[in-house]
Amino acid sequence: MIKNFKIYLYFCFLFMIASGILTSCSNPKISRDSNLASQPDKPKSEDQNESKSEDQNPKEVNVQPYKTNSNSNLPKPPIKTNEYAEKQNLPPPKSTHTQNFTIIERKGNTRVLPVKMLWLIDNSGSMMDDIPRVQAGIKSFVDALRRDYRVDITVTFVSCVGGVTCINRSAVFHPSIRLVDLKIESWDGLVTAALLLSKVDLFRKVGLQPGNVNQSNAAVFFSSFSLKGEPVLPTPSKSPIFTNTSGYSRHQSTLSHYFNNNDAINIIVSVTDDQTELSDVHFMNFLKLNYGSISLFRFYGFIGPGKDVNNHYKNLAHKLSGKTYNIISASQTAYGTFFKDLAKGIQSSTIINTFTLERNCTGIKRIVLDGRTLNASLYSCSGTTLNISKGAILGGKKITVTYYYS
Repeated sequence: MIKNFKIYLYFCFLFMIASGILTSCSNPKISRDSNLASQPDKPKSEDQNESKSEDQNPKEVNVQPYKTNSNSNLPKPPIKTNEYAEKQNLPPPKSTHTQNFTIIERKGNTRVLPVKMLWLIDNSGSMMDDIPRVQAGIKSFVDALRRDYRVDITVTFVSCVGGVTCINRSAVFHPSIRLVDLKIESWDGLVTAALLLSKVDLFRKVGLQPGNVNQSNAAVFFSSFSLKGEPVLPTPSKSPIFTNTSGYSRHQSTLSHYFNNNDAINIIVSVTDDQTELSDVHFMNFLKLNYGSISLFRFYGFIGPGKDVNNHYKNLAHKLSGKTYNIISASQTAYGTFFKDLAKGIQSSTIINTFTLERNCTGIKRIVLDGRTLNASLYSCSGTTLNISKGAILGGKKITVTYYYS
């Protein structure tokens, strides 16, 4: 019995030794640390140095890519847009593509864009020398456009007729020229244009009817052109036109539809040596409210630069792709140059307004013409075909189109 017990103890002893060896193998660091603790003064063996080197530079490291410690100063890798959208449960962004086009003009037996001009003539006494110069050049200007460029042009003069500072009816008699017998005083040019061109809806928005705008309620009507509620005209207005409501009301019903062609160039010309009571900002806003877009409008003016103290006429010409001329130094030659510049601006060549896209278009983000963003109502796309209003790109050089595609 004792013999068997001794054998049992022997095997237990062997088992304990074997267990210690296995534990040391499975966790070599513990074994090494315990050995070092028991022999602090003993120099390190080569095996121990080799083992420590292996700890500092392990041969196999399980690294998770793109994961960094929250306290780390290292920059985190950027998250791709699609990955961000997926994490935020957002729809993926639409793909866009950008193309550039050069505007090409064709000359020949092709349809040309019609042109409508509205001339606002200052009939004050200081304009006595300038009225004859306008009359002398207008008929030859219209004839040249029709003959040389085959332009369908209509010209309307707003001016008194028959007086010393008024238009002479016989001097401008022409099938394409019409007269609106209405006297315009020094400050009234743009105010008169707004009254004559306004559609019925603009009057009804402020509780008025066409032809009922007078000195007492003029400020109410023109306040609808303001952007931030600022006053547009003084109250009461000093403009003489409001004292003669019957004068403009009999022409308003006709001229309110004068610029209704969406595929024509609309040109407004002011001839005056004085300033304007209606600012360029408010007149521009009037055009937007009345027509929805200003892209088809141009403004030219013979003005007195010294009198245009706030540069309203100059700013209007700049914003509407036109030009101003100094009426004080004007001569017959200067007016001739003016008409030549107008002829260049009213190019009769038909513009190619259809462009081929590289991809199937599902929508247009924006179109920029020579640095100016076009109104969305002026273009459309279908498949790989892009269409832009001819009037919108007349005289332009380069188009940049950014569109969504499938």
